[in-house]
Amino acid sequence: MTGRGAREFTWMEDGVRPSLGFGHWHTHGTSLAEGADVSAEADWIVDQMEGIMTDIVVLLHPVDGPCEGYCEPVDLRDPDVLAEELARPDTGRVRLVTWSGRGDREIGPEDPVGA
Repeated sequence: MTGRGAREFTWMEDGVRPSLGFGHWHTHGTSLAEGADVSAEADWIVDQMEGIMTDIVVLLHPVDGPCEGYCEPVDLRDPDVLAEELARPDTGRVRLVTWSGRGDREIGPEDPVGA
């Protein structure tokens, strides 16, 4: 755990199944794919963890609109991910939260979305 509130980072295991938390979001390796083996789940979780710790996987928080208060991870290795998120009809301005805090910013559909 980082102890940094909204940037808290947690690794958990429920038996042999890994789980990862970052801020107000968490996932289980079982979300990877139906029938994935534990090794593939763990590899996926480790990939997400490395992405979070290098500010490549960031949390997207809507700051207005019907989804305010919700957050989801976005992987900035996909060059189109921010434009796609901002093009959704239920998305207005969003706040990006990075683990380090260096890449935190607020953007909207009218802003350029370079990562």
